[in-house]
Amino acid sequence: MALAFASAAPFACHPTRGVDDVPNAANAANHGGDASRSVVALATVSSSDASTAVQQAPSDVATTVQFLADGTLIATGTETLLARAPTPTPTPTPTPTARAAVKRLVIGKTTMAQASPELAGLVLRGETEVTLLATPSLDVLYRGASEPAMGTGNAVSVGEPPQALLQFGGKLLRLSAPKSAPALGPVETVRLLLSQTRINVTYTEGASALFDQNGTLLGEGVPLPAFPRNVPRGGVAGDVAYRVTGSRLARIDLKTGKATRATTVRCKKDEELGNPTPSPNGELLVVTCGGDGVVLDGRTLVERRRIDRVMPGCDNWPMLSGRFLPDNRTLLLEGCGGEAKLDATTGRYQCGDAPGVLGAPYMMMMGQNVPAAPTGRDKLPLCNADGQANRVGRGVYSFFYGEKISVKHAGGGFELEDGAGLPALSPDESVMAYVRGALVIVRALPSGKILEEIPFVAPGP
Repeated sequence: MALAFASAAPFACHPTRGVDDVPNAANAANHGGDASRSVVALATVSSSDASTAVQQAPSDVATTVQFLADGTLIATGTETLLARAPTPTPTPTPTPTARAAVKRLVIGKTTMAQASPELAGLVLRGETEVTLLATPSLDVLYRGASEPAMGTGNAVSVGEPPQALLQFGGKLLRLSAPKSAPALGPVETVRLLLSQTRINVTYTEGASALFDQNGTLLGEGVPLPAFPRNVPRGGVAGDVAYRVTGSRLARIDLKTGKATRATTVRCKKDEELGNPTPSPNGELLVVTCGGDGVVLDGRTLVERRRIDRVMPGCDNWPMLSGRFLPDNRTLLLEGCGGEAKLDATTGRYQCGDAPGVLGAPYMMMMGQNVPAAPTGRDKLPLCNADGQANRVGRGVYSFFYGEKISVKHAGGGFELEDGAGLPALSPDESVMAYVRGALVIVRALPSGKILEEIPFVAPGP
């Protein structure tokens, strides 16, 4: 079995989600599945219970770990999948006495498990059908001939016009595309917005739709593809979103789905408008015209300033790969293995780790002289002492890979053991997990204290 992750995990791949509180077989039958077939063999065990037998490959070893949006930890090997429920609450600080329930199941070697941190749920992709499992229960929510969403593998795309199927509120939710819409293509991504009260669906042909938590269509959504074919045209901050259409920029109220303000942003000939990047409080908005930046008032869309060559000259073109820091004025740009910080209120760069991330042109040929950063940015200090950026998640933690993997944060850090695999962070960043040998290790953050050492294969009797 292979596990694919779609999103910003340091290792590979692709993503999943889902409504009925009924037994597995009945639930499968309700959604087009055959109730007579058992897709998996399940066994519920506590991570501290060494006596529970389970059907599984006795020598299987976990290779990857990933947290889902509901806090479920998923670990997979060749034929086995382990699901650890979120750490029990209330616990101000997770402790070894507050152990989470664990389930294991066996899947054939030809089945691929797909998961995404944006949603709850898990998709099993077989040779002829797709199964959507609820997390952390691993109950079957849907089974049938369909495809996982290209960029959110734990959502399922069914039919034409496409329906998006996902786990929402512990149940299966179906989101039907507008019948009057032109050809949309399959579902590409599903994103939860506005404190998970709005659901944005982006289709492979570029259109998008916005739904409320009951599945009611509110109107046109925001294009948030996983793999932009051209310059990105959507951005979100809190209760507002921004959508680019040609040279037009619209501000969207996510509560109603309506555009509350729109403007035309003038770009040079043959330069595309895109990359709407709002500050957390929505007061500032940065967009790009080709390689240049335009700073706007996030509420009125009035232009404040333009900044030449803001697009990093790295291999992430035409994506800006930038986000505002919590101070609502510093734009953190990432690329070329490093970072740059730009004060969007003044247009001045504060630091930069490489000429490319400071706006130097991208050089594809090996052996050429490294291009210089624009004048005024060529003598700035490094943002990181070693010129390397390794931020993960919200940017609080950094992973560094040497003889041992080390985890660093503003208050210190710690090293993982020899043989530790690539770690993953929980959605609230209160814990992290990784594979070490036959175990899945769970540590508390920021302390690094080991909370659980979960056998990937359940111990025998």
